[in-house]
Amino acid sequence: MSCEEYCESKGLKNGLKIERDFEGWVEEKTCKELNFAPTQEEHWQRMGVSGPREAVGRMGKAANAKEHSRKCLHTNPNMYFYRHCKPGEEPKWGPWEEDEIQLFLETAIKHGAGDNWGLFSSYIPGRVGYSCNQAYRSIMLPRGLILDDHYLMTESGKTIIRKKRTGLKKYTC
Repeated sequence: MSCEEYCESKGLKNGLKIERDFEGWVEEKTCKELNFAPTQEEHWQRMGVSGPREAVGRMGKAANAKEHSRKCLHTNPNMYFYRHCKPGEEPKWGPWEEDEIQLFLETAIKHGAGDNWGLFSSYIPGRVGYSCNQAYRSIMLPRGLILDDHYLMTESGKTIIRKKRTGLKKYTC
């Protein structure tokens, strides 16, 4: 069933309707701390490239994704933040607190959600992109806090990808 149908069947109030993918960049304070340009375009221009693929190239087949992504902080921040917090920040594991959920929703309202989870996570202290992706599917959608037409919901609240997103900017470094 759709997210709206699921909410209705569970008596949940419909939340934020996600109609756009994440359109942000690295969180502003983090940009300043890491000496990033304030926008993606300016960042790649500073590096003299058109985007992260040109900056580094692809990961080799035998490379460990976590270790490879560690090298991508400046060349592909989305890949870096998907698996790592900003340097010096302690990662959070375990259940999401209500203030983190509220920050997640505020970020989704401002910038969109549903892809580029690494960049998205730079707005949630201590959380990595993988954790934000999981929270989206296991907390936000089942609670009805977010509605996304790219997902279907089972009666038990599990999410199923309904259709792939199109026009996403998926980069590897």
